[in-house]
Amino acid sequence: MFLFFTSFLIYYSITKVLLLPLLSYFYLVNEGLLIIKQLICQ
Repeated sequence: MFLFFTSFLIYYSITKVLLLPLLSYFYLVNEGLLIIKQLICQ
């Protein structure tokens, strides 16, 4: 049980480290697209 918990924690931390840059990148892309749309519409 303890081994399962530690492996789950390691897996979770690795995925968190890998997913955070992806999520921030997608967030920035969405923000940029919104700004571009506003500039085009004006």
